[in-house]
Amino acid sequence: MPDIVVGLTRHNVAKITHSEDEKQLFIEPYSNDYDCNILVNGCPTKEKTEIVHLDRIIISTTSMFVLKFKDSKPRNEALTFDQIDFDYVQEEMNAYLELENKQRIQEFEEKKHEKEAET
Repeated sequence: MPDIVVGLTRHNVAKITHSEDEKQLFIEPYSNDYDCNILVNGCPTKEKTEIVHLDRIIISTTSMFVLKFKDSKPRNEALTFDQIDFDYVQEEMNAYLELENKQRIQEFEEKKHEKEAET
């Protein structure tokens, strides 16, 4: 049973659970029946993912949350809650998308060169 259910519609719902010792939190889609859009720190996730203090969570495209969980340390110890705003999260998402696009272009170029080498 989830500890927290977060979402906008039945298609975009995430569940947050804790470990048995209550020292770790996890987020995952509430159900595999729907294609829930969850981003953790700008990166999409479709499976159970640990979340820690000051992680940025986006459900769908319009709901942003910052996790305040003092039992864990933030991934970036220099980051403070006051630094996190909508622009920070947008930049984080854009950096991930740029990296993903570079990887796709590189894969496309490699396939193109392989086809040219075959002919």
